[in-house]
Amino acid sequence: MKLNKSIISKALFGAMMFLGGASFTACTETNDWDVDPAYDRLFHSSKVSISAGEDNAEVTFKKMPNAEYYVIEISTDTLYDDVETTEHSIFYGDKEDARITTSPFTMTGLEGSTKYYFRIKSCATTGKGSTWKYLDDSEYNYSFTTKAEQIITDVVPGSNKVQVNFTPNKQLTKAQIVKDDEVVVEKDVTAEEIAAGTLTIGGEAVQAKTSYTVQLLNGENVRGKMKFKTTEAYPDGYEIITLADGDDIRALLQNAATDKVVIVFPQGMEYTATSTEAAVANIKIPENIKSVYFWGAAGDTKPSLKFKGVSFESSEMDVLRFYNLDIKYGSNGDGYVVNQDGTFTLNSLEMEKCNVHEIRGIFRFQKIVNSNVNAMKINDCVLTDIGSYGVVNTKDQASLTLGTVQISNTTFNTINSVLTNTSQANFSITLDHCTIWNCVPAGKPYFDVQKKEGVSVSCTNTLIGVNNGGYDPTKPMKGNSMKDIVNQDGTLYTSDFTWAENYTIGSQITETSAELWVNPAKKDGDFTVKNSSYKNIGDPRWIPAE
Repeated sequence: MKLNKSIISKALFGAMMFLGGASFTACTETNDWDVDPAYDRLFHSSKVSISAGEDNAEVTFKKMPNAEYYVIEISTDTLYDDVETTEHSIFYGDKEDARITTSPFTMTGLEGSTKYYFRIKSCATTGKGSTWKYLDDSEYNYSFTTKAEQIITDVVPGSNKVQVNFTPNKQLTKAQIVKDDEVVVEKDVTAEEIAAGTLTIGGEAVQAKTSYTVQLLNGENVRGKMKFKTTEAYPDGYEIITLADGDDIRALLQNAATDKVVIVFPQGMEYTATSTEAAVANIKIPENIKSVYFWGAAGDTKPSLKFKGVSFESSEMDVLRFYNLDIKYGSNGDGYVVNQDGTFTLNSLEMEKCNVHEIRGIFRFQKIVNSNVNAMKINDCVLTDIGSYGVVNTKDQASLTLGTVQISNTTFNTINSVLTNTSQANFSITLDHCTIWNCVPAGKPYFDVQKKEGVSVSCTNTLIGVNNGGYDPTKPMKGNSMKDIVNQDGTLYTSDFTWAENYTIGSQITETSAELWVNPAKKDGDFTVKNSSYKNIGDPRWIPAE
């Protein structure tokens, strides 16, 4: 049966009008078809990545169509599976005046070594935001962890305490001193300390000359930690006298109540010994004193002592000790740390944690008559620009008896003479863990024992660089002037240095001095070791921390 064309045309026209009406109605919605209102929302970002720092993290995300801004939520509690906001949630971008509109975005105010769960969603001023987008499970396990923080800038140890300097205005609750994973001392951190960026912690449980770790915490989270070693404590039984500007050290010692005295140089002091005859003078220790410590108080810098030298009048001296001082004369043409003559017995001559520079020699003995020095000890010092009398000089003193000379953990930077020049038999010289550069003129011995028998010389775990005046292959250096070295284990010398045959100390390496150390030639020298293969050799102060 054939249909009338007019009827067909009318039917088609009616159908088209129906469809057109339906289409016009759908345009009032976001899509071109009816949708469930529950799904009428923005899409979330399809790609998100995190780069975490110590107290911040950068999030990079793909921006989505029609999203006007984004909201981020992080928490130390899990956020996965659309959980509600947690007690510890932190939001970014939820405030109108701090919208997130660009990628990447940096989340600040985080704590170090902390695991944070993360999610982000797309938002607009009208309509529904997207569902949450979480970090990928396989790559991130829905979370990221910040790096370990280090808000401690430096520490200043005392004998039973430590001053801790740190970045101000960081949230902190407590400070601890720890040894062998055990908390030795703990204290609450005050608001005033947080604002100032400094605090002091210690107590009777903290022992002198002992290694510890100090750490700062917010709750249980460590925001900074640093190793330190407490200083030496004042010796028992000594009178403690604190030096003031203008004081005469000899007069103070003459009026001391005991024969054992500690002269304390306060932090920041610059003391010059003077006399009516000289702008820079000697310090003469009076006969009533049997032991004396010249002691620099702990702090950011070493107190300064400028003088021509120290000597003593007593015939029976127990201890003469220099501790934590910056010592100088002002040029390497004169002056000594100790310049002693006469008849005496000195039990122990010591120097520790001192910087000595611009002076002719360190320990000198002259015009000696039947005297004894049982021990000389130098530890943890830096000796720079020392003149023609070197470190130990007892040359031509036939009636002087020596016991031991021990030098350890010390840097020799520019010594214009042999290191030791002695005329005594049957004693020992020991160097261990020292760094030596630009020392001893070409062709000279490091240890000149003046042909005396029975002198035991040991040089271990020491780094030796180019000699004073520069490398001269025609004038090789000598170790011990009597050739024999009892122990040279661990000692190395650079390729721009050479020993004479049979006078060698240690083994040669391929590096020059400039290649071995960061910058030995700069003022005061930077002897940080570049090659980790030598990390346990030389003065420990120059070994990089791992």
